[in-house]
Amino acid sequence: MFNKTYAEVLKRPGRLGSATPITEQSIPPGSAAPVTQQFIPPESRSLTEEVRYKVGQYRFWAVLIGIDAYTQDPLRGCVSDVSLIKRFLIDDLGVPENRIQCLLGSKDPNFADPKSIRPTRANIVDTIYSLANNPEIGRGDNIIIYYAGHGSMYHCTTHEFESPCDNCPIEALCPIDRDTQDADGNWIPDISDREVNILLAVMCRAKGHKITVILDCGMNGGPRQRGIRGTAMTHNASLESMLHTADERWKDLPGYRSVLSKDWWPDMDSFVALAACRGYQFAFEVEDNNEFGGVFSKELVRVLRSTDCKEMTYDDLINCMRGLCAGKQTPFAGGNRKNERLWN
Repeated sequence: MFNKTYAEVLKRPGRLGSATPITEQSIPPGSAAPVTQQFIPPESRSLTEEVRYKVGQYRFWAVLIGIDAYTQDPLRGCVSDVSLIKRFLIDDLGVPENRIQCLLGSKDPNFADPKSIRPTRANIVDTIYSLANNPEIGRGDNIIIYYAGHGSMYHCTTHEFESPCDNCPIEALCPIDRDTQDADGNWIPDISDREVNILLAVMCRAKGHKITVILDCGMNGGPRQRGIRGTAMTHNASLESMLHTADERWKDLPGYRSVLSKDWWPDMDSFVALAACRGYQFAFEVEDNNEFGGVFSKELVRVLRSTDCKEMTYDDLINCMRGLCAGKQTPFAGGNRKNERLWN
């Protein structure tokens, strides 16, 4: 659902509109991905000029997840990215701080945020699910779910579990306690794209479709190097356990479509996703002024703060970011509603 599945959905009429997927072969080395840019920032506006949004009556709620302190392949800029996004929400969108929930996994032993929650698997899925049942969130309110951390990709043919589903590989978000044992001695799996899709569909039915998922992570589990977000699948927790954990947890939900179903396919009407890169690419983090952060998150906030966004769509926003990392990292928007106006 996050990257590979989006690319596959793009190939199917009526899934994500008429956009043409960009393939690795179509991008010349060292060049940016070709796009048709529909939105051009006003020439009179400096790209460093901060613009405060006028959101008026629009209501926002947010869950922000940033994980640096992985046992394997720790990262350095995800918690600072959450801080950047949080400041943007508060200072530019005017979102009250009490409507923002943060799940933070910092490597800094001196880090302290009494309001943050540890981004374990259970806490991440519980926090996202709680949005659907929050009576303070009205139908039609804007909900933002931001994730900075590792993603992973499970290739069914190389894993010990033969998936009963056609749509592989399966992509996943990586909680801080991935591949560790719980109190019962069970290995904790990642959070599959299918489980996330279940949560978003439930949220959409309860609160409407104004849900934006922002992913500053890569799913490519290729050769690791510092400054790259994306890691290998778990060694101990299996693909089977990841899917069955989700199925057991959510099977009694009204309208539930089993993640084990052979014809499973994501509900692309529930949300719009803004992703840092394509499935075959990496998401990078870099150092700037002695602080690390995701290239995608920094560019996202820069564009949002420097552009008059009253008429901008989600796709327009991404088109303003297409030159990211000279074509090595190609952000994209996914979802049937990506051509609707941003947060409107």
